[in-house]
Amino acid sequence: WYASIPHAAPAYSCYSNVKIDSPSHMQRKGLSIDDTTFTCPAEIPDYWPHTSERVTALRVYHTSMANWDVARRSEFVDSLHRYVQRTGARILLGTKITCQPDEDYADWLVALQLLRTLGPE
Repeated sequence: WYASIPHAAPAYSCYSNVKIDSPSHMQRKGLSIDDTTFTCPAEIPDYWPHTSERVTALRVYHTSMANWDVARRSEFVDSLHRYVQRTGARILLGTKITCQPDEDYADWLVALQLLRTLGPE
């Protein structure tokens, strides 16, 4: 599932004195969101490190943590929605499949909330 929304608002970016001058096929690449970045989605970079190329896709493996309450889950959804609005990035969204059915179901519900928030575009 991919969702895309046109650009808006200023971009978040990391700064470095290193520069990659000719990155190739950046429109075909995306960032995978690890568990550390997952807890602070407002800090996902809008540009690839060491380039001026925009991130055009994110891979999100799950949508919540077991210890998150409803407010924290909604905050995550809202943060990713703002990222997509700001960057126009697409999201490839996954959901948990573990041996903990209650956690899996909670993650699935947040995934549905995110998909509804992003819309079909």
